[in-house]
Amino acid sequence: MKTAILYISVAPHTINMLEQLKKQENELIHYCIESKLEVVGIYTDVSVDTIFDRLKFTHLYSDLKHGRIKADLLLFTQTEIIDPNPFEVAIVHYNLLEVGITMKAIRDVNLHFLIIKPKGK
Repeated sequence: MKTAILYISVAPHTINMLEQLKKQENELIHYCIESKLEVVGIYTDVSVDTIFDRLKFTHLYSDLKHGRIKADLLLFTQTEIIDPNPFEVAIVHYNLLEVGITMKAIRDVNLHFLIIKPKGK
């Protein structure tokens, strides 16, 4: 069975913040059940910082990098959870591939990442 880590995030000024966090979590869990994915971790941020400045995402990345958690997929509801800028999303995608995990936005069906790796990698 493939494994997944769920990443949930909202801005601190979001109306009904707790409701929005719970809605994302429920949507991701439902997706995992339908896709037969085992959830091995859930990380939640309340922040508007860039992705690598968010406390829980930084912990997630560190846990992956140091082997404290392993999974096949990092799931989130939509790419805007990571960053509204597609170039920033691509950078995050590349960094996650380097630590052995693929990211997937479950609502963004037609999104594909073009990653150009340096020669020799």
